[in-house]
Amino acid sequence: MQCRSWRSPIAALAFLTLPFLFHAEAGAQCVDYGDYAHFLGRLAVTGDQFDVAISGGYACVSDGSAGIQIVDIANLGSPQIVGHTWTSSDALAAAWSGSYAFIAVGCSGVDVADVSNPTNPSIVETLPTLACAQDIAVFGNYAFVADGTAGLRVINKTNPLTLSIAGGIDTPGFAQAIALSANGQFAYIADGSDGLRVYNIATPASPSFVGTFDTVGQALDVAVSGSYAYVADGGSGMQIVNISNPATPSFAGNVPSTGYDVTDVAIVSTQAYLVDMKALRIADVSTPTTPHALASIGMIYAQGLAMSGSTAFVVDLSMGLQIFDVASAQLALPVTTFDTPGYCYDVQVSGTRAYVGDGSSGLRIVDITTPGSPAPLGFVDTPGSAHEIALSGNLAFVADGSSGLQVVDVTNPLLPAIIGSAATPGATTNSVAVAGNYAYLADFDAGLCIVNVATPSNPTGVHNVALPLFAESVAVAGHYAYVPVRTYGLRVIDISSPGSEAVVGSVPTAGSAFGIAIAGNYAYVAEGYNFVGLEVVDISTPTAPLVVGSVATRDLAVDVEVVGDFAYVTDEYGGLAIVDITTPTSPQHVGMLATPDVAYKVDAQGNYVYIATTGAGLIVAPAQCAQPTAAQAANSLGSHVVTLGPAFPNPFQGRAAMAVDVAQQARVVLDVYDVRGRLVRNLFDDAMPVGKHWIDWDGRDGAGQAVSTGMYYIRVVGGNDSEVQRVVRLR
Repeated sequence: MQCRSWRSPIAALAFLTLPFLFHAEAGAQCVDYGDYAHFLGRLAVTGDQFDVAISGGYACVSDGSAGIQIVDIANLGSPQIVGHTWTSSDALAAAWSGSYAFIAVGCSGVDVADVSNPTNPSIVETLPTLACAQDIAVFGNYAFVADGTAGLRVINKTNPLTLSIAGGIDTPGFAQAIALSANGQFAYIADGSDGLRVYNIATPASPSFVGTFDTVGQALDVAVSGSYAYVADGGSGMQIVNISNPATPSFAGNVPSTGYDVTDVAIVSTQAYLVDMKALRIADVSTPTTPHALASIGMIYAQGLAMSGSTAFVVDLSMGLQIFDVASAQLALPVTTFDTPGYCYDVQVSGTRAYVGDGSSGLRIVDITTPGSPAPLGFVDTPGSAHEIALSGNLAFVADGSSGLQVVDVTNPLLPAIIGSAATPGATTNSVAVAGNYAYLADFDAGLCIVNVATPSNPTGVHNVALPLFAESVAVAGHYAYVPVRTYGLRVIDISSPGSEAVVGSVPTAGSAFGIAIAGNYAYVAEGYNFVGLEVVDISTPTAPLVVGSVATRDLAVDVEVVGDFAYVTDEYGGLAIVDITTPTSPQHVGMLATPDVAYKVDAQGNYVYIATTGAGLIVAPAQCAQPTAAQAANSLGSHVVTLGPAFPNPFQGRAAMAVDVAQQARVVLDVYDVRGRLVRNLFDDAMPVGKHWIDWDGRDGAGQAVSTGMYYIRVVGGNDSEVQRVVRLR
């Protein structure tokens, strides 16, 4: 639509009050998770993984008592260890310099590794320092060491094979980390309880004290960019220090802690990347005095990070080396969280209801008529622990842990009632599928349990097919049941003759097989424990299943749901992984969704994905957008100059970001209007080149005043196109 008088409030009001003109439909818009910060690849590393440093196509992991690991990162989706060498003591940090890596090895001082051949690194020199080397940085012919109780040590590395101490200066605290100014004139020391210390190193043989800033917490790491030092300050978060005058550093801003010590920090352009134990956090520091959070990616025990352009490398004691694309510096956020009283183990969706297996709190029914605003309906407290649910008409079949199978009448969602049950021989019933007159249960140590449910109020004929330990889940397709059995892979059972079911096929998998989904001729198996991720099994011949593809996920893959060309994989602390399975033999990561707790099970319907998390309840999130056909893509590019993506987060308190896609260079105008059609603020008015551009709104009007809570409309105009997205501001 062309609206020549787009600056007129009256015209804007007319536009905004006609719902059929909105690009944003009443239902949710899908999301392309690849447009947001997302996971690329991972590598299991068996040592202590204290830190990581990047040089070209290689990463050097300081692996504590295991020395250093040289990792080929040319393929970010599949990093590989190509070299290793033991160090003289625990490898704590490293700095690359040409064909050498200089390694802080604690109380043994500094090791030098020749890495000219990355597949065969070797230690060629060790130089003791006065105390215990914690961190190291290099500039020119010198290496500068944060040496614990001995402060700053300067090492002449002109000849890496014969290092020598050139100078040094004590610090009052415990020198934990070091960063150098771009010109090599100043060293900035994170000095533990004594905060940030600044030293002049223009004459390396005689460094001199310049200034200090006492941070609130424990200064554990430091990064420098322009006129600011960014200090990982333990429990006080990240302190931003103005160092425009190094002699008098002063407070500029702070990114608070979220409850865990911030231990590492890196800066790229206007973004800060922080590591605390539980997360990689991204903050906008374009205005250092008023930084604000952009995203947080959950971790288990993160210890160090390094940045290479828009790629983040994080070492985690439990999750290994994790690699992320953070080009957008935004995460696609859940639509909403609906907490449940128990541990949310499963969710199954049908129509306007979600059925939640809530552990000891039984079966919960949730109204999802408006998916962004789920509401409780009824519940029934099952005798065991409600793990998984299968729906059939007005019945919910519940795998109820130690209490076997429970059959629940959900005709009245406000008053669901147990009408039948069946004890099973296994220690715990984890999963259930229903086909025809039978329920099939993954019965842990008793294999596959089959129950006749032709009369739901009186399940009968309980019998089982023995399988290796342990049967974790079950899916039924045609005449076959498919059961993942942890380290024994996938078992295929012929169920065509009730009472005479038998295993007819099997295939070992690389990890510990947990969850399963069947789509066409393929079984998609979630592989936990060994960090394998998702494996694809060709079941076109059920008696001879064959693993034909795989893709790693961040953590422990537990469940999988397949919709169209995408697989949604719950990945415990890794959240939700979205995988493109257009070519099943070559699945590819699309993106990820961070969840506030362990992501356990998943279901999808329409434009939404529903995620059961064990500690945060039910998460409702937008689905991944379907890939357009070539004809659709060509038509879209030919007919639209500009498109506006949905705002995230929405609702928002601090800032909301919008993606503007430009198909051909044009003047683009982005405005904010209130519900009465009045212009609140112009966000952009200039020529915009082809590509995706992120623009954010800080919730302020044109005069810089914070706007009130309520709904606002973001409108983009470019060429003959105009589109609108709604956003809710909270205060």
